[in-house]
Amino acid sequence: MPKWIRPYQDHWKDLPTIHIRTFDCANTPWDILEQDIRELSKEYGNVIFHLDEAHMLARSKSDERMCMLMDRSSALFIATTSNPSCLSDAVKRRLSRPVPTSLPTNEELISFIHRRCQEFGIVIEDDSLPPIVAARCQNYVSDCLGILSYVAAEYDYTLSLESIREFNFRFDSVES
Repeated sequence: MPKWIRPYQDHWKDLPTIHIRTFDCANTPWDILEQDIRELSKEYGNVIFHLDEAHMLARSKSDERMCMLMDRSSALFIATTSNPSCLSDAVKRRLSRPVPTSLPTNEELISFIHRRCQEFGIVIEDDSLPPIVAARCQNYVSDCLGILSYVAAEYDYTLSLESIREFNFRFDSVES
C-alpha cells in the first residue's frame, strides 16, 4: 500500500464499493446494453454507467427504452458524445448538467506539440512542422499524440516532413 494512502485507510474501510462500467454505444447492440444495465444494477448496489457515444442510442426506439431504464435504476448514468444534438431532450433531462468542452485553438495545439516533443525527446527538424501536425489533427490532442508516438517509434524521435507524410499515407490508406 502506498504511504500516502495509509493515513486514509480507516476512512475508506466503511465506504461501499462502486462499480463502473463503460458501454460503447456505437458498437453495442441495445438489447445487450439494456440486459447488462439491468443485471449489474441488481447485482451491485452502487453502479456508474458510462455511455460512450451516447448519441448512438437515438437509433430506433432505444431512446424511450433508455429513459425508462434510467428512471427505474438507482445507478448513475454519465454520457459522453461527440454529437450532443442527436440526444433527445428526454435523455438530456435525465443526465447530469452538460459539461461544455472545446477543442484547443491552433496556437494552443502548436504549443502543446512543442512541449510534448521536448518532453519525449523528439527533435523537430523545421519550425514549420508543428503547424502542419496541428492542421492534420484538426485540433484533436489524441490524434496529435498518435502522430508523435508514431514519429518516436518509426523515425528515431525525429519529426520531419517525411515522417508526417508517411503517417498520413498509412493513416489515410487504413481509413479508406
